[in-house]
Amino acid sequence: MIIPVLSFLIMACSGSDKSKMQKEQASFSPINDFSPISSKSKEYYANLIEPLYQKQLVATGFNGAIIMAKNGEIVFEDYRGMINFKTKEPITSSSTFHIASVSKTFTAMTILRLMEDGRLDIDEPVAKYLNGFPYETITIKNLLSHRSGLPKYDHFMAGTRSYTTKKKNKRGKWVKYTVYVKDPISQTGISNNYDVLRYLVELKPALEATPNRRYSYCNTNYALLALIIEKITGQTYPQYMKDSVFTPLGMKDSYVFSLKDTANYIPSYNYNKSPFPLEKLD
Repeated sequence: MIIPVLSFLIMACSGSDKSKMQKEQASFSPINDFSPISSKSKEYYANLIEPLYQKQLVATGFNGAIIMAKNGEIVFEDYRGMINFKTKEPITSSSTFHIASVSKTFTAMTILRLMEDGRLDIDEPVAKYLNGFPYETITIKNLLSHRSGLPKYDHFMAGTRSYTTKKKNKRGKWVKYTVYVKDPISQTGISNNYDVLRYLVELKPALEATPNRRYSYCNTNYALLALIIEKITGQTYPQYMKDSVFTPLGMKDSYVFSLKDTANYIPSYNYNKSPFPLEKLD
């Protein structure tokens, strides 16, 4: 589907636009000009962080992994404690951690890489890639920058919706505030990205803001970006990330958590070592 569309767009460009695009593509080159780090420099940086690490983390019962890199080279790393308090399995250099929203940087990078490859245009509407998506003016760029105005799926699928309104404070000044309203819970069991899209398509919840009007951090945006990656590549998001990101970068212990992994779930832990449960909207 994408090849004919791209062909049409290229033919529709004027000669000057096409020439400009070719020049921009020709001038692009990845930044990879890091200078090598000498053994003496590595020792210098390690000596800088070691006292701070010992005082601020190790002395207070640190349980985790730490790594410091300079110019793409590791200059300090250490591993303390257990990855699984139930089995007492120790943390090592190959332990896999739940990185939560740090994963958004991987999703965003992958979208921009597909853009560089000419497989998508971030200024195009999301509805072009996701059938039935009911908000015609929301673009891929809006999703990337958290400026779509979409409501948070972890609210509306949990039985909560919100809207922003204004009221006067004690000084008589109009101020904005968010109102949360309870609705019947419509989602049961563990959810996935397609559940998020289906909810938006079927129920069309009201936007919290006009697209590109304001910034609002929202997980819904990146659930949809993962679906766009699947639509364009023809692969599941976990498989595409493994084949095109993790494996090429040598990230042999990294993977996208999915339903098949729930049986072997190793939880993250609170400061008091109590585990975070596996939640249905994760």
